[in-house]
Amino acid sequence: MVKQFSISAILIAFLAMSFAAISNWKIADNSAITFKLKSLAGSIDGSVGGLKGSIVFDPNTAKNSKMDVTFDLSTIRTGIDKRDNDLKKNEKWFDIAKYPLIAFKSNNIAKSKNGYIVDGTLTIKGISKDTQVPFAFSDADGNASFTGTLKINRLDFNLGQASPAVKDDVEVAINVPVKK
Repeated sequence: MVKQFSISAILIAFLAMSFAAISNWKIADNSAITFKLKSLAGSIDGSVGGLKGSIVFDPNTAKNSKMDVTFDLSTIRTGIDKRDNDLKKNEKWFDIAKYPLIAFKSNNIAKSKNGYIVDGTLTIKGISKDTQVPFAFSDADGNASFTGTLKINRLDFNLGQASPAVKDDVEVAINVPVKK
């Protein structure tokens, strides 16, 4: 009986230690995604900020980690006000009156050869797609960041329309500074 109690106590202590290492990260206000869309007229570069949500992550036990975040599309910037307003208000683009946020919720996070991969659901304009995002994590005394890149097909989310003048793939870079 004492031996069984000791084994149970050790298991409980081990589980408590493994979950204690998982950190809740506070998202910095300057977190953003940047994007690049190629067109015949050149590259359209922009950013979206307003990141909110929760990130629970431990680099040693990534499988116990999770991310549930949103980006505020009212913060979209491309450097041209007229284009920004069109992207925000036009039904063919983001239509932020109806769809004000981009959302991402993780389903699984795992270590990879070059860092980590988060499998999750990306929702834009009410359309949800399974998405993989490779990312790196760096931590220096509680000042940490998540960085990653991915490509999405804008037509998968009803962003614009097919056109030989504008490429379908959008290159997205993620930079999320966080603190414990």
